[in-house]
Formats: sequence, structure tokens, C-alpha cells
Amino acid sequence: MTWPASPAWLLELQATFGDVLRTPLSSATGTFCADTAAYPAALLARVTSRAEISQAERLAVYHRQYWFRLFTLLQGAFPLTANLIGLWRFNQLAGRFLSARPPRSWDIDQVGVGFADFLSDELPDTDLELDPARGSLPRLALVEAARIDAAYHDVFGAPAVTPYVPAFDDAAQLLQGTLRLSPRSRC
Repeated sequence: MTWPASPAWLLELQATFGDVLRTPLSSATGTFCADTAAYPAALLARVTSRAEISQAERLAVYHRQYWFRLFTLLQGAFPLTANLIGLWRFNQLAGRFLSARPPRSWDIDQVGVGFADFLSDELPDTDLELDPARGSLPRLALVEAARIDAAYHDVFGAPAVTPYVPAFDDAAQLLQGTLRLSPRSRC
């Protein structure tokens, strides 16, 4: 079955809406905020308005919820890392990661794939300055924490594997066989 082509207005709406959602929230004010002034007027015109809340603020609610959902998913996938540096700093790094590598999988559990590598590649080679109560943290400690979180996530999210139990008749082929690491283990 072939689907009919989408109308041009729908393609434009989806592209514009997607661009708005993928725009990172600003943390300049000490809280994560949507820049409603940057929303395209054509998109705002399509948002239903109500007297008590503007079209821009209605769109901002959805925008913030999208980003907060991604932050929450990453915090859950990288709990050691998030607790090590605090949620504020973690979310700032998560925002940078998600801007550079937006989610592309149908499986939302895959949103954090590559986060540990991103931190390893993108963080400066200096200690990370955290809030005054936490002081600073060596860059390598944060990267190692993220790698531990990623390994834990991969191992416990891997599909179940039936262990190979050789039968007596398999003995002749064992010397020619190749061992493979289970997806449920990490070195």
C-alpha cells in the first residue's frame, strides 16, 4: 500500500514545529526557559488561543515538556553521572548533547546512546567547576562515571540470551568454534 503525499502545509507545519521543539531551552536566567520571542509568527498563528494564556506560552509549555522529558530520561539512564555533578549542571550538558545529537530512534530508551562518548570528546581537559557546595570535579571522573552508567544501561537493557550448554556430541567442534561475548556483559 502506498500512502498519499502529505499536503505542503502539513509538511511545513511539521518542519517548523520540529525546529521549535529541537531548539534548546535557555539556562541564562538560572532556570530552563523557552525563548518565546523566537517562535515563528506563522506557527503561532496556528496555535489555538485562549484569553488566559498566549499562543506563545501555550507552545512554550509543550516545548519545555519535550526538553524536560529528555532531561528526565537521561537522568534515569545516567544516575551516577547526574548525582555526581548535580541535576542543574547535568541538564546543561544533556542539552548540549541533545542539540548536537538529537534523538533519531523510535525507541526513546536510546536517547542516551553516545552520551558518554560526547562527554569524553566535548569536555575541556580541565576540572569541571560545579556549584560552590560541590567544588570541582576532575574531567576523567565524570567521563568514567558516564561510561559506568552507559555500561550498566546496556547490560541490563540487553535482550536475554540462552547460555550455550554443549552436549557430548559437540566436543569435536569445540576446538574450531569461536566464543562471543554476551550482550549482557561488559569488560
